[in-house]
Amino acid sequence: MNPAKQDPGKVVRPTKWPNLFVLPASKDLSGAEVELVSKIGRENQLRKGLAPIENDYDVILFDTPPSLSLLTVNVLAFSRQAVVACQTHPYSFAALDRLFEIIELIRENLNPELSVCGVAATLYDQRTKVARDVLKQLQDSEITRDLLFNTVIHNNTSIAECSARGCPIAFEQRSNRGAIEYQALAEGIIQRCL
Repeated sequence: MNPAKQDPGKVVRPTKWPNLFVLPASKDLSGAEVELVSKIGRENQLRKGLAPIENDYDVILFDTPPSLSLLTVNVLAFSRQAVVACQTHPYSFAALDRLFEIIELIRENLNPELSVCGVAATLYDQRTKVARDVLKQLQDSEITRDLLFNTVIHNNTSIAECSARGCPIAFEQRSNRGAIEYQALAEGIIQRCL
């Protein structure tokens, strides 16, 4: 985010849910990666852009794409804590080593306050051996075992359907397994991270 382009306070929008605000992405975000490549201090552009509103909120959450792009690096350079979501798939598990290396580099060079407060196992399908194996690896890995939240998020089409409608499942289908699991995960994050 280029602070000269927009005041984030003017872009933040309330939602129909109390105390929940969003800073929506725009089509300009797709070109941000290209713009950031040649910029001096590119890793701290988000920090500069959000500085005017950083203290206006108790918690600021970012949902980053599952890639180690400059946008993700900016989020990590800004954040105090990270929750890592790991799909129960071998490729996702294999990528964790590199992600934790990047987080350590960011902590050493850009943001000494950054820590990983937890790992959430997601898209779990207990019917498949591969998902059961990856969950077991998450539970046994020296890197993740102490960080793994007790709650596992199962694969659930209702979550995707609610997301497509722009409505959190916790408000639309409170008794749905996905809503219950995300509520439990949120409570775990609050206990451990805040």
